[in-house]
Amino acid sequence: MKRAILGSLVAVVIVFGTGASQNPGPELTFAGQPSPVPAPLAYWPMCGDASCTPSSSKTIPDISGNGYTATWSGTPAGTTGYYSASSGTPKPYSAYTDGSTDTAVTSTLVSNVTTNWTMTMWVNFRNLPQGATIFYNGTNGGTGGYGFFVGNGSCGSGSSVQGLFGGRSCGAGNSTVLTAGVWYFFALVNTGSTTYLYQNCSQTGTYSGGAPNAPTGATNLIASSSFAGQIQSLRFYSTALTAAQECYLYTNKL
Repeated sequence: MKRAILGSLVAVVIVFGTGASQNPGPELTFAGQPSPVPAPLAYWPMCGDASCTPSSSKTIPDISGNGYTATWSGTPAGTTGYYSASSGTPKPYSAYTDGSTDTAVTSTLVSNVTTNWTMTMWVNFRNLPQGATIFYNGTNGGTGGYGFFVGNGSCGSGSSVQGLFGGRSCGAGNSTVLTAGVWYFFALVNTGSTTYLYQNCSQTGTYSGGAPNAPTGATNLIASSSFAGQIQSLRFYSTALTAAQECYLYTNKL
C-alpha cells in the first residue's frame, strides 16, 4: 500500500534511528508545510564548501553541525574541481564524478540503526544503464547497511534506482525506468519491517522482507567509482519523515 498522499503526490522518505550522543538539531519550519521538518542528522550539500563554492578540495562538509565530514578519492572531473554547475536543483553546483575513480566517504558511520531511518538524495545519471552503489550507510559490498543502488533490481546493470540492503537484497523497492541527463529526487524510508522507495513525490517500491542488517564501517556518499553522473543534497534523518514532509523537500527543491 502507498503511504500518505499530499494532493495527488506521495512523499519519499528514509528514517534513521537516533544515537544517544548525537544532536538531531533544531526543527526547520517552512510556510505551508503540514508539520515542521526536523533537521537531518547529517546533511552534505555536495556543492563545494559550506558556502557552495566549488573547488578541488577533498573535504566535503556536513552542515548539520554534527561533524560527519566526508573525503573525496579519485580524480576531479568537474568543470571546477570535483563540481559542475547544475540547474533546476537545490544548489547551483553539484558533485560530478568521472565514472571510474571517484568515491566519497565519511571517517565514521553516521548511524548503526536498522529500523526507522530516512535517506534522501538528488541525482542525475550521465548515461544509463549503470550498475553502482550510490549513497550508502555502511561498508559497500559488506553484509550490512543500506542505501541506493542504480541497476536492474538483481545487482546487475540497469536503468532504475533500488534500495540496497547489504547481504540481503539488491531490490528493496524499485524506481521507474530512468532517463539519462534528468535530475531526480529519491528517498528510502524504513518504518520497521517495511521499506519504501520514493521517486520525486511518488512511491515506486515497497520491500516487506524485514529490516536490513546492521551497518558497520563508514557512510558512503558515493560508494562505487563506476557511478557516472552528478549528485547533491544528501540527507540522513534520525526520524521518520512523513510522506508530506518528503514531498515538500522535492517540490521546494530542498
